[in-house]
Order: sequence, then C-alpha cells, then structure tokens
Amino acid sequence: MAAVLKYFRSKRETQLAEIARAIEDVRMIKAGDEQMYSKEEVDGIIDACGDEVKTRSDEELERMLLQIGLYLQQVYQQAEGNDVTITVDPGTLDDAKAIEKMKNTSFDVPLPMGKKLDALTNKAIDGKLITKVNTLEKDKSSLQDRLDKLSKQLRETLKEKTELQEKLDAAPASAPSAGDGGAKRLQTQLTAARAQIKELKENLDEKLSASKQFQSLKAMLTKKNAQLKELRSQIGQAGSAGIAIED
Repeated sequence: MAAVLKYFRSKRETQLAEIARAIEDVRMIKAGDEQMYSKEEVDGIIDACGDEVKTRSDEELERMLLQIGLYLQQVYQQAEGNDVTITVDPGTLDDAKAIEKMKNTSFDVPLPMGKKLDALTNKAIDGKLITKVNTLEKDKSSLQDRLDKLSKQLRETLKEKTELQEKLDAAPASAPSAGDGGAKRLQTQLTAARAQIKELKENLDEKLSASKQFQSLKAMLTKKNAQLKELRSQIGQAGSAGIAIED
C-alpha cells in the first residue's frame, strides 16, 4: 500500500506542475507585458485558464480513477485466490478523521499488522488449504486402514502355513508306532494336510501377489504424507500471503 500511495502522490505533483504550465501558457499567449485589457478581455483570459485547468484535471482524474480500479482489481483477485473475503465500507472514505490519520501515517517504515494480520491469516487458512488438508487426511486414514487389513491377512496366512507345515513334518516320525490302522489314518490325515497346505500356498501366493497392491498403497500413503507436509508448510506461511495482500 505504501508504494501505491507514493505513486499517486507523485502523480499529484506531476499534475500540479502540468496545471501550472498550462496557466503559464495561457498567460504567455493572451497577455503582453505592455498591453492594457478591458474587463471582457481579462474575463476571457481567466476563462481560458479555467478551461485548460478543467480539461487537464478531468483527464488526469479519470486516469487516476482507472488506475485505482486496476490496483483494487489485483488486490481482490489475490484475495479470492486465497479464499479471503474483502469487505469495504465506502462510507469510511469520507471519514475526516480517518483521512487525517492516513495523511499523517508514515509509509517509510513497515505498518504494524497486529490482529488485522492474524484475522487475515485465519481466513486464508480456512479456505482451500484446509479443504485440501482435510481431504488428504481422510485419504490417508482410508489408505492406512486398507494397509493394516492387508498386512493382518498376510501375517495370519503365513502363520497358518507355518503351523500346518510343522504338523506335516512331525507326522512321519510317529507313523511306525501307530500300527497298521493308525498308519492308514495318519496317511489320510497327511494327504488332507498336504491338500490343505497346497490350497493355503495358493492362497498365500494370491496374498503375496496382492502385496503388490500393498506396496502400491504404501507408495500412495507416502505421497499423501508428502502432500500433507507441503500443505501444512503453506499454512505456516499463510501470514506472508496476508502481508502481500495488505501491503
């Protein structure tokens, strides 16, 4: 804001100089050093000066109005980009005390932002960044649940396979003492156990194949964590965005 006010003050000085030159031009054209003028001629000179000043002032004021509009347009666009709502009360523009305060404000040093900056920062944080963070948090939670379930299934399958394999390995050692009938029963059990292990192995292969999905989910989760970290960093820097808008 300081730079903008300095710019328009500079334009004001330039315009005053232009008006002074315009008056001098009229004086040089209309008035000679040794001439005597009637009242009508004096009125004509004054009117000519007035017309020149009015024309130049109208042009410069219109240009200045458009420049102010362009500046405000940039401010509002930046604010909208950060989900900041700017509300202006036109009535304050005619507040004599506020104008006097602005007149006496020094813009050679940074303006203290205080609570105004905090309010602006909070508004910025309540916008798109928070929406993105909330969405990513939900995605992360969902991915973590899927990872936990898949990991649990893999652990249970591996444990079951290990237990069955241990039983199968231990069975032949007890076969000689079981007798003929016991041996047949044991053989039947071994056959069933082998079939069960085969089925379990196929199931495990399927689960291990699904572990590619597990790795994919882990990669997605890592990516979500990185995005969350970046967004939280942006939120932490939201104050600087507020300063850019305010200044």
